[in-house]
Amino acid sequence: MLWCNMKHRVPAIIEAVTPVVAMLIIWRLVAAAMAAGQDGVMFFGGVAAVAGLGGYEVKSIIDKRNKKKSSG
Repeated sequence: MLWCNMKHRVPAIIEAVTPVVAMLIIWRLVAAAMAAGQDGVMFFGGVAAVAGLGGYEVKSIIDKRNKKKSSG
């Protein structure tokens, strides 16, 4: 019975956790690169590009979800 209720929540949980996990991974990459002596400006430029693409993806997921709610 509990699994039936959780089945519908799992995609929502994954959507909510994904950006947080991505931020933690980026933070860890930055910390490791700085400890290794990498050029911070170049590294942050790459991180910003990846984060921007991730943010764009999250926005599209939210837009799809809002369309479903308004049409249903």
